[in-house]
Amino acid sequence: MWLSPDDLPTAYLLGTNIRAEAQFAERLLSIASGVVDYNSDVGPDDDIVHSMAHHGWTVRALNSPRLRQIIDRIDRGAATDDFQVDREEGGIWIELYILLDVVKVLRGFLEVYETRRVFLRPPTAWLLAFLKIAIDDTDESLVAETHHGRHYHYCDRKGRRTDVVLTFDCRNSESPVPLFWERHGEGKNTITGRPQTWQPPKRESIHLAAHTDLEHRDLQSFRRPSKKSEVVWPMHATLSR
Repeated sequence: MWLSPDDLPTAYLLGTNIRAEAQFAERLLSIASGVVDYNSDVGPDDDIVHSMAHHGWTVRALNSPRLRQIIDRIDRGAATDDFQVDREEGGIWIELYILLDVVKVLRGFLEVYETRRVFLRPPTAWLLAFLKIAIDDTDESLVAETHHGRHYHYCDRKGRRTDVVLTFDCRNSESPVPLFWERHGEGKNTITGRPQTWQPPKRESIHLAAHTDLEHRDLQSFRRPSKKSEVVWPMHATLSR
């Protein structure tokens, strides 16, 4: 499903900077793909930098035809002979979170993401050089995670992302497929979620919203829960081995 800011819930937009982040991501990737020329003055504004720090130094974008075209162009460039040279001359891998949907659940929202690693060639990578310095100052790195596959971030009622990540145990033979949660290593300003306090109606609401998405996806595309994950719903479910 293609997504634009106009498609997002108004209450969600009050607590997120996704609109500005998506504009920056598209500009950055356009430069990386050669669609537009490199300009050393093009960089994230302070509010975007703050938002990226809040989300674990990841680049977020909205799922759109233009974004997919740009990514395809970058991927084709990775197949060329000079790709290895670019890597040796200071390119950088970034974690790109593509927002596919925002689903309303009881007293909050659920973000549905696809995760991609994208290689930024020089000189595009230099646009993020100052971010690397800022990250070093906080003992963090640009790519805070390498967890791939479809997963969900829980947001509170103001649209603010928490440190709670949810994913299905797709190896589990139970029906419905159980949903699990775990803490996510986001930036230090991330809001701490309290999934331990969720009551059954909220747990079931979150599971239902995510399970509706699951029904249209390849089970192999989902990230597997870690061993430290805890169940969301059904509450009697156990993590498969």
